[in-house]
Formats: sequence, structure tokens, C-alpha cells
Amino acid sequence: MSIKIYTGFQFKHKNLMQIHREIMKFRKEARALAERKAAQWQIKKAVEILDRFTLGGGKKEFRNKVKTDGPFYMAFSELMERQREIEKTKQRDPEVDFSFELSIHPLRNKVLGMYFAEDRDLIDLWMSKSFVVDYHYQNQTDKPRDIDAKEWRQRARDWDRALPGAGVPAESGFTAQVTGMRVAFLGREGSIWNHIPKLNDRARAFAKTRLFQKRFKELKRKREKEVYDGKRVSMKALPVSDWSAVYFAFGDWLKTKDGKKALAAEMKEIKKQLVRRVTKKHLLGETHGKRARQRT
Repeated sequence: MSIKIYTGFQFKHKNLMQIHREIMKFRKEARALAERKAAQWQIKKAVEILDRFTLGGGKKEFRNKVKTDGPFYMAFSELMERQREIEKTKQRDPEVDFSFELSIHPLRNKVLGMYFAEDRDLIDLWMSKSFVVDYHYQNQTDKPRDIDAKEWRQRARDWDRALPGAGVPAESGFTAQVTGMRVAFLGREGSIWNHIPKLNDRARAFAKTRLFQKRFKELKRKREKEVYDGKRVSMKALPVSDWSAVYFAFGDWLKTKDGKKALAAEMKEIKKQLVRRVTKKHLLGETHGKRARQRT
């Protein structure tokens, strides 16, 4: 039977009361990190919305929403909606998934566990703790070189005991919800506003998008010539592999002298239009329309 326990770990002791205290302490750290990451995502998204509005992008509905709700609330709404979709569909969306859950499996002589999370920083924070050590196991490929054969066989036996029957963690141990799915930032922590992206980074992101849009037809025609004998292919009929080929061709072009020159020129023009110094007021919607276009 195929076994994949990539997120397995072992507590360095087997005192369950101590494990409980360690998890409770970690929960405070993890929640603070999750909230900080949610805040950074919201602020980055809010600035993106503001920049798109300032550059004249978006349909009427989008532009009206910026004026009535403000970029920050729009970013908050998108975060909540995407997190609801994760809960509803169980589909992955690592960019906005800050949940972290543990399953604990006490054995006779040790306590094993598994973590369930998408966010790499939360995972690294947990695995950096002095009271846990990696104890993963899988039998699809050869064992890692840094683990001797005797220990690898012991891991196989331990996980077989920890996950009997169907091997469902929730049916074999007990769980600890460290952080929930619904993590959002409501603007309380003043220092978080310092995470507003720099003007150069903002201009580069939109410049790349504009250049891609400008060059897409040219790259698409080249792809049609190479793969479809010059026959025109509609956008909807273009396979994912062809989209990827066009995208990577664009990426290669950006690395050339002409590509770098075009990117720099596009960034220069975009910088002239963007709000140079984005403030909390811009993101909360206290400046709109013409005022949002003015450089501060």
C-alpha cells in the first residue's frame, strides 16, 4: 500500500500535558503570524486595486466600487470570499490560506504528529520549535540519504501503529486547531501600514502586464505559425500548453536587451500616473477619483 506522510513529526518527549502547553504557546505565535501575513496580503491587494483604478483600468462596476467601498475593504472582501471557497470546495489556494491544524498520535514510547497547512512560514515556525523533530515517511521512493535504514524501518512501523485501518488521521488521534481559516486584518495595528509596496515594485508589476498584453498577439501568431501551420486559433481554443509557451516566450524576451529597455520605458510612463506615496487614507477610500490621481 502506498504511504505518504510528508508532514510527519515527532515530539521530543511524551508528556501530553507539556505538549498541550507547548501547542497553546505556539498558537499565540502562529495567530500573530497569520494575522500579519493576512494584513500584508490585504494591503498589497488594496494597493493593486488603487493602482488599477488610478491607471484607468476596470469596468464601471469596479470603478464605482472603489469610490464607494475603498480599496482596502475590497481587498478584505476578496480575502473573505477566497477563504470561504477553500472551506466550501476544499480546493487549494495557498496565497490566502493561513489555517494550521495538528493531529496528535500518542504511541507507547513516543508521540507522533502531522501538520496540515499551506503557508510555508507557519510550517517553518512550527518545525523550528525545539520540542519537535521531522519524522516523515513514504514508501514510493528510496529513503533519504541522511536517514539510516534501521530508523527508516522504525518510522514505517511507528506510522503503521499511529494510523491503523484506513489511516485517516482524524480517526486515529486527536486534533488541535492552531489557526482557523478566517484570518483577516481590520486595520488595528498601525505598523502594518508600513508594508505598502514601493513605487518601483508597483510600476514593474503593471508594466509587465501592459507589455504582455501588447506582445501577446505577436507571440500568439508566432505560436500559430510554428504549431498550427499558420492557421488562426481562437483564444478559447488555445490549449494551456500554448498559453504556457507564449508566457515563457514573453519571459525570455524580457531578459533580452530590447525587453529590458521596453520594461524600463513602460515603468517610467506608469510611474508618472501612479499615486507616488500611498497612504492609509488612499486605501481606506478617503481619497477617490481626481484626488486619488493626484501625486502626494
